[in-house]
Amino acid sequence: MPRTKEDVLNEIESTKWSLEHARVSDTNIRNAYAAGGLAGWGSDNAATTDIKRYGQKLMELQDELEDLDPVLKKAKEKRLAEEERKSKEAEERKSNEKRREQEKNNAEKSSNENRFEKMDVIASSASGYEAAGRLKPIRDHLEQYKKCVSVSESFLLYITKKGKVESVGSYHNGKGQCKTSGWRRIVEVCAGESDGIGLTANGKVVFFGWCFEKWAVGRWISSRYRKAVRSWKDIISISLVSNAYRGTNLVSCEPVGLKKDGTVVGVNGQYDKMKDIVAVSAGDGSYMYDESWLKYAYAGHVAGLRKDGTVVALWCDKKYYTGVTYGKYTCCSTENWRDIVAVSAGHKTTVGLKADGRVVAIGENNDKQCDVESWRNIVAVSAGYGRTLGLKADGTVVTTYEKDKNECSKWNNIIAIYNGCTGLKNDGTIVSTQNGIKKIGQRIPVNALVSQIDIHKYR
Repeated sequence: MPRTKEDVLNEIESTKWSLEHARVSDTNIRNAYAAGGLAGWGSDNAATTDIKRYGQKLMELQDELEDLDPVLKKAKEKRLAEEERKSKEAEERKSNEKRREQEKNNAEKSSNENRFEKMDVIASSASGYEAAGRLKPIRDHLEQYKKCVSVSESFLLYITKKGKVESVGSYHNGKGQCKTSGWRRIVEVCAGESDGIGLTANGKVVFFGWCFEKWAVGRWISSRYRKAVRSWKDIISISLVSNAYRGTNLVSCEPVGLKKDGTVVGVNGQYDKMKDIVAVSAGDGSYMYDESWLKYAYAGHVAGLRKDGTVVALWCDKKYYTGVTYGKYTCCSTENWRDIVAVSAGHKTTVGLKADGRVVAIGENNDKQCDVESWRNIVAVSAGYGRTLGLKADGTVVTTYEKDKNECSKWNNIIAIYNGCTGLKNDGTIVSTQNGIKKIGQRIPVNALVSQIDIHKYR
């Protein structure tokens, strides 16, 4: 005889009574153990088993009741249909999100792979690269990578997707750690020999390293450096002089900041002549450990690019080094330069990139680092110690340093250059002729640098 609705209801009431009785028994058993100092015991007793059994039976009876009652049956069917609809929608949303993420990744990968193919299309045009207007979009595109990565002799810094900074390597023979874990919303980084600075989205500058550590240069000097840099505001670009001497003090660096109003600030140097500046670059100093170190020490210099395409370069320490000549010219004699779109200060040299892709250089030329007159189709320049590196519009490089020419000739798909000897490829690989950077063997997640972060979005 088939069961009726009343039969099921009666059994449900009986099962509910049994379930409640099992819960009371379980509670009594647990309390008894607790009273005997055995708290936590009795958690798996016969009453617990009954609770599980009666709970399962109650669910089965409820399903049976829904099938017997037309109203409940209809409500059950509606509920199951709604659950199935929501499940399908959730699966569809997940599938769409996965598909969009895949399309985004494919687009970024295609963009990186085809970047230089697009540049080659420009190269094949009737006017070629010599037209300044055709080089400008390439320069502008590659400039953002230069700000996201900075390379020193033994470590490198790079900005991650969310504006944090990762460091690879160390300074001061491995004793100095690049303390960037607390940096946030960084839009530009700069690495020196023993120091590093970062530009935040609100125009402030953060730092680590030799100049800012009292154990390294003394409490008074490091305190003055920290106080000076922390007082800066409205900064839009940064640079750093390494191995900078000030009078009789080796202070390791000279941080330099370009302000929104086109002026330049530093810690020791006098930059009052720098006005209407749109880009700034600092060249490294040098020193000698002997009784005549002050005579031969070189403070370093800073070059600024003006809005009108001219360049002004100043010694970092005006009192000691104004007028010092290295070779035929000083590296600060840039008054006659015109039509400059980028500038790079190296060790005793200043290099300028012209709008038409040609390059000018001035300063010490012992290693032919200023022999750049024949270069063409250049979109970026980088001056270093005794060498100058140029990035061509097709992603290859040229160098003045004879020992580097063979190795640099093999580089391709380069999107940024540093220190006259290091390049960043479009797949994130770091290539360098410098042994300290070669040992790092780093591959940077280049998509996180620019493709997934607007470098100025926080401003």
